[in-house]
Amino acid sequence: MIDKVDYSVWLTKDRLTIEDNLWSNAQYHADFGAQVRAQYPVDRLARVLEFGCGPGWLIPHLGEVEYHGVDANVQCIELAKSRYLDQQFSVGDIRTWSAESEWDIVCAVATTKHFALHEWSAIVKRILSFAPVAVFSQPIGLVNFDTGVEFPHVFVKETTCLAAIADAGHTLILVACISGNEIEPIITTAKL
Repeated sequence: MIDKVDYSVWLTKDRLTIEDNLWSNAQYHADFGAQVRAQYPVDRLARVLEFGCGPGWLIPHLGEVEYHGVDANVQCIELAKSRYLDQQFSVGDIRTWSAESEWDIVCAVATTKHFALHEWSAIVKRILSFAPVAVFSQPIGLVNFDTGVEFPHVFVKETTCLAAIADAGHTLILVACISGNEIEPIITTAKL
């Protein structure tokens, strides 16, 4: 199993432009945003934290929120900052990033699948620790496989996913297969 993936080639400026144009999947992010919006507190502006925010694809689909995006790639964060001047962004690794703020919702769009299987549960528990509600996407299946493209995608068994959610003190409240993507559902959890 690959422990550390070298994203340096994938994250060049040219690749970032290609990814921004071709891989952002606007409908998936719109549907993901709808799932997040359904969890907002009704009495005030929601505070949303997103891990793996990239150049900010989810932001237009969230509506009016107080947002903080975290990504390990400096180029993605620079692009996001140039696009969304009224939001906050940080370069950081999900395994070590910390904040003193409290969040209503934590999101991770297509993020957890990029970690090695042996650290997957710890990554999910870490994501869920930042807010009472979490919305994330994760391929569910019986195997791990290398897609043969830029990086491997980790599929986890449904039982592994449910165990990580329970270990984090959360409960599953919704699994939604959207945008014709049945392999990578959007999972919503809430703190018990």
